[in-house]
Amino acid sequence: KNQTLRKGPYPGQPDLPNAKSGDAGPTPIPYAKFLPKGAMDITKVDPSTAPPRNNREAHRSEIKIHCRAAESLELEQLNNLNVKKLVSRREVTPGARVLKGRWVYAFKKDKLGRIMFVKARYTVMGCFQTEGVDYDETFAPVMTIQTFRTVLQLVNLDPDSVMEQWDISNAYIHSKLEEKVLCEQPQGHEDPNHPGKVWLLQRSLY
Repeated sequence: KNQTLRKGPYPGQPDLPNAKSGDAGPTPIPYAKFLPKGAMDITKVDPSTAPPRNNREAHRSEIKIHCRAAESLELEQLNNLNVKKLVSRREVTPGARVLKGRWVYAFKKDKLGRIMFVKARYTVMGCFQTEGVDYDETFAPVMTIQTFRTVLQLVNLDPDSVMEQWDISNAYIHSKLEEKVLCEQPQGHEDPNHPGKVWLLQRSLY
């Protein structure tokens, strides 16, 4: 049976069969603008491949170009939301702890289990903080399951109600910080003009 083909979500990806009814089509690559021309087709990577465990492993893997592009997208989003600012270690309060950070990677797959793109997040290693010294409380600015169930019940009671769902990119970043939290610059993306400076976080990171 003949099928009309549509373009893949980024340059270099093979054309795919047209979407069937209810199929949203190929998943777009969020970091496509950071990929060089002729970038490898990540859908051809073995689906059983595990995501890189750290930055060093990511940059030695066969998908290093995709990992690097995903990191660039993450940093662009952090900059756009004014998540941090560079400060000199001399500006830091004496005795203040500068936390280490690490890259965390995950694969986004389609319904067939193929790897469509890489997700990269720069996280702060809060395990080095001491309760009562570095922080007083922990919280997550998200909806509780009880609130979610209440909303569903209210929608169910009104037959004219319409419920929609959104995926907010980097939702955790929308939480502002009042405390001073310092962390190292991301590995492989240090500011070439200020390699010795550290991040003073204005908003939360994982």
